[in-house]
Order: sequence, then C-alpha cells, then structure tokens
Amino acid sequence: MTLTPRPSRYQEISQDAAQILALGESGRFEFKRDVDAVSVKLLAALANWVALESGREAAYLLVGVQEMEDRTTGLVWGEPRGLPKGLDKAVARIQDLASQTRPVPVDAFIVEENVAGERPFVRVEVRPTLPPHFDNEGRRQTRQGRSTRALTDDELLRVYLDREAGSFAARFRQTSDELRSAVGTAAPIGDIGSGLPEWWAWKDVAVPKPYPTEFRDDVVRVARNRESGVTIEQIAKDFGVHPMTLQKWMRRADIDEGAKPGQSRTEAAEIRELKKRNRLLEQENEVLRRAAAYLPQANLPGKGPTRS
Repeated sequence: MTLTPRPSRYQEISQDAAQILALGESGRFEFKRDVDAVSVKLLAALANWVALESGREAAYLLVGVQEMEDRTTGLVWGEPRGLPKGLDKAVARIQDLASQTRPVPVDAFIVEENVAGERPFVRVEVRPTLPPHFDNEGRRQTRQGRSTRALTDDELLRVYLDREAGSFAARFRQTSDELRSAVGTAAPIGDIGSGLPEWWAWKDVAVPKPYPTEFRDDVVRVARNRESGVTIEQIAKDFGVHPMTLQKWMRRADIDEGAKPGQSRTEAAEIRELKKRNRLLEQENEVLRRAAAYLPQANLPGKGPTRS
C-alpha cells in the first residue's frame, strides 16, 4: 500500500483550510484566536467526538483564527489573525498539550498555513488513538455543537465496545494468518484440527490481558451511580464483564478509598516491592556465603601462611 505524504506547510491558505474558514465553528471545527486558549481538555474532547461515530475521520482545530459573525444573517466564518508568538512556539505548544492527553496521546497532525502571508495560522487534524481520551484531571468530554460537555455513560460504553471490537478484529486476522501459514491454505477448514499435534491447541491461545484501569474505574462509577431498578448484572452485561468481576472491582474501589477495611492496591504494590528487594538481598547473602566457603583458609582475615 502506497501512502501519499501529507503536506505540513502551505505558503498560502490551503483549499482545506479555506473551506473550514468558510464553514465556521461546529462540533467538527474549532477556532482559537491564540494558542494559549488551547487546552488538553479541548484536544481530548475533539478526539472523543471523532470516536463516537465510525464515519468521522478527524476534527479540526484552527489556531490564530478569530470567529466572525454577520449580525444580520447570523452566518459565521473564520478570519486569520496570525500568531503573535510565532509559528514555532505555537506548534511546540500544541505538541506538548497533545502529549498530555490520556490514556495515550491523541493523534494531532499540525499543518502550518499561510506561512508567506502576514497572518499565518495552524490547522490541527485531531484523531483518536485509544479512546475514550481524558485530560490531566480525568475528564472525559466531547463536543456538542460549539461547546464541550461530558461523555454520557452510554457514549462511554459505545466507545469502549467499538475500541475492543477493533482490537479483537485485528487479533483475529493475525491469528487467522498464522494458522493458515502453519497448516497450509490447501487444508480444508474441517481438517485443520486433526492435522495438528495436541499441544498446538494451546500454543497460540492469547492470555487475557487485564482490563485497563480507566475502564474498570468507569464501570465502577456507572455501577455506583446506577438508577433505581438497574442491577449490577445488567451493568456488567452492558460492559461485557462478569457480574462477579464487577462486584470484585467495586469492593476493591471501596478498599482503595478507605470505605472498607483491607489492603489497598498501593499497599499491595509496596509489599510486592519489599518482597522483591528481600529476595534480592537473600540471593546476595547466599552468594557471599558460598564465596566465603570456597576461600582458602590462608586468605581469610587473621590467617597467615604457616610453615611446616
């Protein structure tokens, strides 16, 4: 597959930027007069807006652009105003903010526009990488028109399910390719199992990975805030986990928050680290003990060579 390189700099205003300027702000387009008005929360919200619908390719942020409005018609558009701190500082600032989005940085492709003009600005194409994204304060938000709001529980669930479905499809394709390579494409599907040794059935079975911490926290929060009549079993089913697993997560959250007695995750991690250090010390002590046993008595402190 051949990928066409995307320009990251235009001497004049590109056609794509001109169309965005003409359309004005919306859920998909956001204008900011100054780079200082850009935030981690905004970048995460734009990425989540894209993740909510499979047909959405990207959201666009124009920095150095002022939104204008015709008071008579109500029509809005964007007008480049330039970047007082310069293009380089604006690009560096946006890259730094994008790197702070969680759980992994969003994809922020930055295009410098109207570089040769008096009023340059930047166009940022924002795409999700591992949604739902959240900012450095844990807020999971999205765009609604020209404003920002919190993701609903249903939206969070849909994003998680879409993400896991895509991950499963990728793993399934990889496993299928490995299986075809192992048994040959000529073998009928029904004969694949009989043509493999017994141990092959377990060779490539993927060990289930732990659920991400943010996913567990979100499910617990939804369970705690559930409406009257909604059961734990229903919530567990919606999120694709076993009810006992969800109950265990809720008990663990109560312990971590001090609401119930028990060993928190932080304390458990500290104990594991102490045990690890203790094992290392015991190993070092054993090495020294064995080394001392092999040393000639003549070379030990206080012992000198003897004459017969």
